[in-house]
Amino acid sequence: MSRKYPNGYLPKIAYWMWLGNLVRVDYFRERQIEKYGPISPDDYETVARIYNEIEAFETYEGYMDVGVPLSEATVEEWMETKK
Repeated sequence: MSRKYPNGYLPKIAYWMWLGNLVRVDYFRERQIEKYGPISPDDYETVARIYNEIEAFETYEGYMDVGVPLSEATVEEWMETKK
């Protein structure tokens, strides 16, 4: 994994899964495999953890209530604070 993106494309996979956009999920899954190799069980656990954190963040921040979409940048910034 790279220093800038220690989880590779896994956060993007979780984000697009959360939005329900399977085309983007497949795109970033393929990018992950091309760049970092097969997705391991640990990678799947990371995707699930990030997905759940996005869900918790969305619920906590109440964005769904006001209709403001959660952006990938917001998710990545928030994930940085969780390290």
